[in-house]
Amino acid sequence: MLDLPVRDFDTATRAFQDVERRLVPSGAIVAFGGVYSPTNKLADTCPVGWLWCDGSVVLRADYPALSRVLVGSGSAFSLPNNPGYIIKV
Repeated sequence: MLDLPVRDFDTATRAFQDVERRLVPSGAIVAFGGVYSPTNKLADTCPVGWLWCDGSVVLRADYPALSRVLVGSGSAFSLPNNPGYIIKV
């Protein structure tokens, strides 16, 4: 259990994001049970700062830490493309 002093929602969100940045390395692929909507980004529930493994091409300048982990050439690189993968327990 993580116990952080929280005074309001924004403080809680920033505290969580700070812990998340320290614990989850760039390039980690994490199971997420959210809504993926490639045609309607407003319906997309991907957390801020995270990207779907949908094969999208993103700019190195926008994601410098991730660009050091994923191989590519030039000013852009492709995200892994893992559609429909099922996690077996």
